[in-house]
Order: sequence, then C-alpha cells, then structure tokens
Amino acid sequence: MTPDERDLLYRAAYFGDACAKCGRAFGPDEPVYRWQYASVLNIVHAPVCAACNGDTQEVEEWHESPCDGCGRPVFNNHIRSRRWTVCSQRCRIRIETHQRREKRQASRAQKICVNCGTAFSPKRSDAHTCRPACRQALYRRRSVTDSNLWQVATRQEA
Repeated sequence: MTPDERDLLYRAAYFGDACAKCGRAFGPDEPVYRWQYASVLNIVHAPVCAACNGDTQEVEEWHESPCDGCGRPVFNNHIRSRRWTVCSQRCRIRIETHQRREKRQASRAQKICVNCGTAFSPKRSDAHTCRPACRQALYRRRSVTDSNLWQVATRQEA
C-alpha cells in the first residue's frame, strides 16, 4: 500500500465523505459499503462506493441499516453485536459525545438540599446543598456531631 493510498484510506475511515478506493466524494444520502482493511497497526473500517464495491471481492450477504450519526444507509458485510451502526469515525465520535452530554445533564438533575430540604438545580454533579449558607451549616452540624462522638468515645474508654 502506497502512502497516498494509506492517506486516502484513513481519511475516508475518519470523515466518511469519500470512497476509500477511488476517492470520489459521496452524496449526502448515497449508501456506503463498509469494508475492513488490515493495516500495519490495526484494522480499519472504511466506506466504499457502490462502483468500487463491485470491483472488490464478493460478499454473500450485506446487512443494511442507517448510520446512527448521520442517517446515511450503511451496508456492513458482517454482523456483530455492536452498540451502533456508523459510516465513519466522525459519526461514532458524534454519538459518543451526545451520550456523554446526556449523562452529565442527568447527573445535574433537580436535587433536594440535605440541609434545608428545598429543591435546587446544582451547578456541579457532586453538589449536596442549595447555597453556601446551607453548606456551611451542614459543615458546622457535622463537626459538632463528630466532636461530641469523640468526647463520648473518650469518656467510655476512661
């Protein structure tokens, strides 16, 4: 594989906007065929156009499903228990970013203040109190309770 072919392969695998064989740009709803290429370092899944797919090896069965990132029709020549069907690495990154964003937003959902019991929207995912005054009151209550427990424990030992 020449350096130009390798650059074309990796660019097609990442962006998914051109064929990995001929370099022709895909249309927005044009179906792509995902081929698996063995590289020196790893295995690369790159999209190929319908014309280049006919030039390559024959596959008995193609499995069609839309890309979860952009909606483009994707034909895979293998079935795996994957989480998503993607046409490129960029679509995979888009899906993972969206899932991380939803997870962060869920962790910052409405909470109940531990000190005063009011509902609040935390600015941080690990917040337990609604405002600094409640945080300080909770700290003071904890420190008094902890010191009382220490005094009781030391009296029982004596």
